[in-house]
Amino acid sequence: MTQTRLITIPARMCPMNRNKNCVPVMIFGLLVIALSLAVPAAALNAPGTLEVYTSPGGSSVCIDSDYCRVSSETTGMAYFSGLATNQYHTIIVTNYGFQTYTDTIYIDPYATNLVTSAILQPYSGEPGSVYVEIYPYGGTICMDNTDCSSYGRADYSGSTSVQFRNLAPYQYHTLTVSLEGYLPYTQTIWMNPGASTTLPDIKLQPLYR
Repeated sequence: MTQTRLITIPARMCPMNRNKNCVPVMIFGLLVIALSLAVPAAALNAPGTLEVYTSPGGSSVCIDSDYCRVSSETTGMAYFSGLATNQYHTIIVTNYGFQTYTDTIYIDPYATNLVTSAILQPYSGEPGSVYVEIYPYGGTICMDNTDCSSYGRADYSGSTSVQFRNLAPYQYHTLTVSLEGYLPYTQTIWMNPGASTTLPDIKLQPLYR
């Protein structure tokens, strides 16, 4: 007598036409797997950020010689973003009257918000002086907007002789002259250590001709 054996086949997880919600579930699962694989790769390419604090403030800060900012006069901070991670970057800080500061910093993929400081050392050297004669006589004459002298009203027959001493070397200084009835005058002067500089005579231009 022949016996008939029943073989049970396990049902598919999503039989056709039996569970319409199966396809969205499968798609969701595939997205989860794809995202889990993509996150580490994206982290390796995440842009890095860097805060550079300079002393003094107002210094020029460059990253890799081509991405430059001026640090805040008050806080000394210069902020950089979009820096490539997983590599070294060169920091160059300059300011008039100070030695150039150079450093190298590594930005890894998982520590992108980095902070560093740059303390600039002043150049050593004797201060210099500037002598100048200005026509006509009178007005207010300043160096760097701090060392100022006033000479009364204009005297069309004379000139004003001024000498500025103890000027810091290895940096620019700004001479300004203001006299009623004349155009303001500004000149920038580079000071070498111990130099005694005599400027060419300055002849102010009348405001109205």
